[in-house]
Amino acid sequence: MNKTIAISLIPNCFVDDIILAVKTLINPFSWKKGKAVSEIENYFKKFFSVEHAFSFNSGRSALTIGLKALSLPEGSEVLMQAFSCVVVANSIRFAGLKPVFVDIAQNSFCMDYKDLTQKITSKSKVIIVQNLFGIPDKIESILEIAKKYKLILVEDCAQSLGAEYKSRLVGQYGKFAFFSFGRDKVISSTFGGMLVTEDPTLAEKIKEIYEKIPYPGYFWIIRQLMHPLIFSLVLPTYFLFRIGKFSFGKGIIFALAKTRLLDFPVKTDEKKGLPIDDYPKKMPNALAILALNQFLKLSKFNKRRKEIAQYYLKKLSNIKNVLLPNFDFDSQPIFLRLPFFTKNRDQLVSFAKLNQILLGNWYDAVLAPRGSNLHICGYKMGSCPRAERAANEVVNLPTYPRMSIDDADKVIDTLRQYYGHQSQGSN
Repeated sequence: MNKTIAISLIPNCFVDDIILAVKTLINPFSWKKGKAVSEIENYFKKFFSVEHAFSFNSGRSALTIGLKALSLPEGSEVLMQAFSCVVVANSIRFAGLKPVFVDIAQNSFCMDYKDLTQKITSKSKVIIVQNLFGIPDKIESILEIAKKYKLILVEDCAQSLGAEYKSRLVGQYGKFAFFSFGRDKVISSTFGGMLVTEDPTLAEKIKEIYEKIPYPGYFWIIRQLMHPLIFSLVLPTYFLFRIGKFSFGKGIIFALAKTRLLDFPVKTDEKKGLPIDDYPKKMPNALAILALNQFLKLSKFNKRRKEIAQYYLKKLSNIKNVLLPNFDFDSQPIFLRLPFFTKNRDQLVSFAKLNQILLGNWYDAVLAPRGSNLHICGYKMGSCPRAERAANEVVNLPTYPRMSIDDADKVIDTLRQYYGHQSQGSN
């Protein structure tokens, strides 16, 4: 059986993580309250040299509470880039604020500063800088704009834990920063998130709100703890007995989702722009246990990601039809994934599956996942053309910590085969 290379199926999960999830699963007394919550918060305080850290059951919970704690007038505008996840726009809306979408720069996944300044109004109060794929935006440039227009800078570090800009950690620039520990983020506890801030007034307000929100329910916790175990069993069989788009592994995932034993990263109601009961909630101790184990491996994880990404960059340089984004030489990316632009993205993804490689499509819409309600979020098609084009052309290569150089070579060989076939077909 050939090895499956999967960008999003428990990419950070090692044997010790699976064993820890099972041990935690059979100890229900540790699920909601326990010392792991304060331990992971203290690690973040020390890592970012801040006084305040608050753990949540997701990054979107952290963002919602952080924005509420700013105590802004109802309907104040929050500038965020298009080419993002719908849960960011939803978090803004659920905090009583209005998302305003900024286009991305040419050949980039960072904000276009000209478009940003053009969309600032008297109602604008916040800029969210998003560091996609673990590649920092030009944070100091955005900070200058924020200061000029007296806007609050918030850092979206959901994909960039450990990345640096000008030798300073992303997460140390804004009023507050938030992180995600989702199943395919930098560190993973299936769900989970963190907010850090150095502002004592903001921290006091967050604390007031935080004390009033509950922990998730027991069944929700069980589902998250089962995720590493289930996917460790599904992954080796994912491509067995393939018939068209369906396979044995996908069938298992579908069946478990139908019985609600598995959660999707973004639920149907979230795509519709509707609030759901799962958020915002505190981080339960059970997930803090998993997140803490992953955080202790952060340096090793990111070192491996950078090694794989650099290997790709070296090999991709002589493959036509692969357009790499512009990289800021002042940044030190961690490369959660390595993105590039290409025509006929969906065809490439389908071709790679023939070699048991699951490439990524972050993001396949200006507000992903595909099918999200753009209207309710206030997005108008045509308002961010570069983001819309990128959503049709972006491909992500896997860089996860369990990958080997041989795995990376298999990915590179698949790209060469695909583009070789494309060249032959055009002759």
